[in-house]
Amino acid sequence: MKQVKSYNPNQTYFIAFNPFEKFKPGSLEMTVNNIIEKYISIKPFLEQMNNKCKGQKAISPKILLKVIFYAYCCGIFSSRTIEEYLNNHLSFIFLADYNNIDHSTICRFINKYPKQIQQIFSKVLYICYKNKLVNLDMISIDGSKIRANAHSEWTGNKKEFLKLKEKLEQRIEKLIERQKRIDKQESDPGNLIKYKNKIERQKKKYQSAITKIDKFMDAVNTEEKKVKTNLTDPDCRLQKGENGKYFEGYNAQVVANEKIIISYDINNHQSDRNELLTMMELTEKKLTHLGIRENKIRDSKVLADAGYRNNDHIGKLNIKGYDMYIRVNPKKNNKDLNKIGTEECKILKKEGKKLLVCPGGRILKTKGIVIEHGKYLYRFFASRGGCLNCIYYKKCWGKNNKGSSKKFSMQQSVYDNYFVYKNMQRKLESAEGKDIYHQRLGMIERVFGHIKSNRRFKKFYHRGINKVSTIWSIVCISYNISKLCKSGVII
Repeated sequence: MKQVKSYNPNQTYFIAFNPFEKFKPGSLEMTVNNIIEKYISIKPFLEQMNNKCKGQKAISPKILLKVIFYAYCCGIFSSRTIEEYLNNHLSFIFLADYNNIDHSTICRFINKYPKQIQQIFSKVLYICYKNKLVNLDMISIDGSKIRANAHSEWTGNKKEFLKLKEKLEQRIEKLIERQKRIDKQESDPGNLIKYKNKIERQKKKYQSAITKIDKFMDAVNTEEKKVKTNLTDPDCRLQKGENGKYFEGYNAQVVANEKIIISYDINNHQSDRNELLTMMELTEKKLTHLGIRENKIRDSKVLADAGYRNNDHIGKLNIKGYDMYIRVNPKKNNKDLNKIGTEECKILKKEGKKLLVCPGGRILKTKGIVIEHGKYLYRFFASRGGCLNCIYYKKCWGKNNKGSSKKFSMQQSVYDNYFVYKNMQRKLESAEGKDIYHQRLGMIERVFGHIKSNRRFKKFYHRGINKVSTIWSIVCISYNISKLCKSGVII
């Protein structure tokens, strides 16, 4: 007879393990544990606690920080899932010191200490700096749209919500009529109670929705009548996804080098156009806090895609001395154009003055700035008589223009920063500039690729910009911790 070891899966198991033998130095568990133990003070957390004289003893903030950061490093973002892992996985049991922590305790901790949690980012960044992971030769900026915890059903403006309210009121009226018919027709008392309870639940659902709409109507300003708002999460906005479809979400911003995240931010803006200056100012604050001089920060090559092209911001950062590589539109060939406008013109400097030169070589002067639809513009005019012999006459004037002069308009930000913009354009068109800019994808896109694809962080579970910013800070901190671990640094 063949010999087989006995097997009894119904027996009771007693497992004893030494965490310092199970988890080797440099492992993710030990990296998270040692960072919190050695570098993070819980004094700011304790100062806000109010259970000194009464109440149950609170779980140490160190334990909760270890559990939360380790969970986010592993791609576990739901507090209920974290609660399950605390009972089943040795890594979580070790970091939690075998404490029973429920999901509500984790949520309350995140909601109660947002500032204290966000301050940990700078401390983790300091550890990265000490271990030579903060390389400032080249940094990249990018943003990504992340879904909010809100349903599209509750997104609309004042006019749309008024229509929805009317529909809900009509539904309530129909439910009342239905209830009256059932009272007359139904003879079985058990079925009658059953139908009444079902109708009552539906009525409460519709009534709570109407109450939510009424609160919105009371709070909305006359200026915001046309702005679409979500009633579940009023801070989120409609964002355009990669497939061209719109969804309720936030715009998550990151500045990173080839290894770690240097600074972050989150807002509800639909475009990245006004984020360049803000993100660079945040980066300066983070790095100067580490003791890095401003001159060293401004020697960095700053890479960004075309979404960050803002002439006003580019001009201000150029004054500070930043070396910027921001994607610009390729040059157009005048032969291939069907129409010629201000974009095809050039600006020259003569005797300290800027002059507009059209493709035909004619110099146009400006009388100054005008305001049109809230925009500050420089206005230039070309007379028809001076353009009749120009080779671009037909393309420039067109068939429908019968006036005596043609108007050219240029935004003040474009006009004032024209030479900075053109210098950057020439730099990007050079072979060296192309090589530098092509490194942007490997630096910044993989940050969002790792967070959204590998860790599967594609949606916020919290609502409101304050809570969402705390969660995004935890995501960025955990990203840097995992990079510390993977780089072989032993804390």
